[in-house]
Amino acid sequence: MADMKSHTGGSRTAPTIALLLALVALLLAACGGGGGGTVPSPNPGAGLDPQTLVVKKAFTTGAAPNRMVVYGKFGYVANYSDNNVEIIDLDSMTESARFALPVNSGPSEVEVVAGIGYAVCNGNNTLAFFNPTTGEQKYPTLDISYGGAMFQGPGQMAVSGSKAYIPNANVTSYAPFDYAPGSVTVVNLTTRTVTGHIATTFFQPLFAISYGGLVYVVEAGKTGFDASFNVTVATDGGIDVIDPATDAIVGNIDLGKSAAGRPAVVAGTPFAYVGTSMGGFIMKVNLDAKTVVRGVDDPIRLTSARTFISSLAATPDGHLLATSFNTDEVYVIDTATDAVAGPPFSCPFSLKVSADLVGGAADIAIRDMQAFPGGGPNVFILNGVANSLSTINLRGYLGFPH
Repeated sequence: MADMKSHTGGSRTAPTIALLLALVALLLAACGGGGGGTVPSPNPGAGLDPQTLVVKKAFTTGAAPNRMVVYGKFGYVANYSDNNVEIIDLDSMTESARFALPVNSGPSEVEVVAGIGYAVCNGNNTLAFFNPTTGEQKYPTLDISYGGAMFQGPGQMAVSGSKAYIPNANVTSYAPFDYAPGSVTVVNLTTRTVTGHIATTFFQPLFAISYGGLVYVVEAGKTGFDASFNVTVATDGGIDVIDPATDAIVGNIDLGKSAAGRPAVVAGTPFAYVGTSMGGFIMKVNLDAKTVVRGVDDPIRLTSARTFISSLAATPDGHLLATSFNTDEVYVIDTATDAVAGPPFSCPFSLKVSADLVGGAADIAIRDMQAFPGGGPNVFILNGVANSLSTINLRGYLGFPH
């Protein structure tokens, strides 16, 4: 595969899966296949036009932003092609600092835990540590290379106690797509050393989360694209459950041929919702029971447009926000009914700035307004194609304080 030049003049030999999906979105838009993008008028009796809460372009990020998290009053954006993590003051929506990484690092995931920033770099298979206030490097970068795959693709890490768990997609070919068995790298965050690797049950592990003292790893299965740029799925995906006390898999949940994506847990419940790259729907699992509640054969369908659900986030009152990548929309789901919420949020928020362009709603992050009650908005959407942030000010709605 030919090298792809980064925004800063470096090169990288393998794009992230998310960036490949972004390229497909652009192709679909060029062919008129993006679908959607215009929000119908909400119920007039609701007294609120939700679209007035949206700022479609509140901040310009670096090139190929892949992930955003919020910690305190700051937002953190991993810019894959610019090889940095931007630190954004969410009160003023201005850049506060920047964590610069070496050329070809390709940061794809960022986390901030207990006052330490972590950048997972799948351009060079490293874990970098930074000061989340100043953007300065905090500790030497850790090499997490393992397995020898053409593209290891370390993904969203989960922290449990003093350990981090980083899934590895292990792509062996792009033409056609193929994968080696997946793995999870275990890192001791106290000594900052790799302490082991865990073989996964399903192919292409991408996202890890912590819940109830256990680690859950979402694995997409073997996915690819057909000639019309539809996502194809060759094997089942699922979720592995890891006990951090032993670093052993203690259970799994089979999600079928679902191309499982980024998950979100609704606080106070055992339920996780899981996105997918197959279409405009999400799945629901019971993490305690390790069972599928709404699977690929009975999903929670948000739209019939040609898109995929790229990210999810739970609101304080238990609603769910879901980003639709190709249509530049954010849906509100009532988790009590597992359906799109009623008025005034029965229509999705539109982030679209042009009918002919795809912004690529790639990730969503929520600010804790009770702990950090600053003056800015509280919901942030990262647009991976448009290189920008959109905001939604939900103060006073969906359980958010004023």
